[in-house]
Amino acid sequence: MNRNKKSKRITIVLIVSILFILSLICLFSSPSSDTDCNKGGEIVDRSGWQVTDDIFWQMWNDGTVDFSHYANKMRFHSHFVKDNGSWVLLPQFIDREIILVRNSDEAALHGLPYDKIIAWPSAYSLGMMDAINQGDFNLGDFNLTHPLTIDDLIYNWRDVYFLLRDGMNIRTLNGLYEHAREYSEGKEEPWIITYLLFPGRLDALNVMLANHDMANIDFEWISRNKRAPVTLEDIPSLPFTEQDVRNDPYLISLIASNLLTREERRSIEPEAIIRRLHEQNMSIKK
Repeated sequence: MNRNKKSKRITIVLIVSILFILSLICLFSSPSSDTDCNKGGEIVDRSGWQVTDDIFWQMWNDGTVDFSHYANKMRFHSHFVKDNGSWVLLPQFIDREIILVRNSDEAALHGLPYDKIIAWPSAYSLGMMDAINQGDFNLGDFNLTHPLTIDDLIYNWRDVYFLLRDGMNIRTLNGLYEHAREYSEGKEEPWIITYLLFPGRLDALNVMLANHDMANIDFEWISRNKRAPVTLEDIPSLPFTEQDVRNDPYLISLIASNLLTREERRSIEPEAIIRRLHEQNMSIKK
């Protein structure tokens, strides 16, 4: 009898789980509404929003979730997002306007705003565009024309996203990713260099590392993560320079991760640096 009851419970749990998964698939596969999101490069401002279920679904409907997945697939650059994977961390989009520009030169015109996320196509993004232009895709089904241009990546980003999401299977997407990797190889610095050389970050890192003894580095941990033996003699002398970062960015990053406390690491994240600059500018204006 107990066995029958247990079997019934398992069956009920399985049925509920399947229904839940099917409901999510149906919900997430439906197109997002265009009512609250500009067709061009700017996404609605959500100042003061809190992360709740209602806000999450609003973000889904107004295009923010679509954009985060689009930027992740296309590997857009940004002054705010520290690496490609960060695009899918939704909370960072809650209170910031997202502005798309064509390149880093246009991004520089905006400075380092704290209340906006400036994003632009990377060489990898251009490789994705090149792969699409070389392929046989029905661009007209997604309100696009051949060939795609950088302006399409900016002003028609949702159409491009729907092409990637609904117009291709996994195998085709993987082919695009491989082409983009080959296309972008050697055309831009790895994100880790860009991240370490973010304005003000290397200086702040050097100040904090000066308070730590390099002899306390866990060289076994660093060697394991770097997959190569590392000793004290392999560590550049402080302060680390831009050339040190370019020579071995992964080693510099591992040293920071190993020696600095969580609070110290957070204080030199791009968001923290931009916030301090923003606060300094506000105090100067007062």
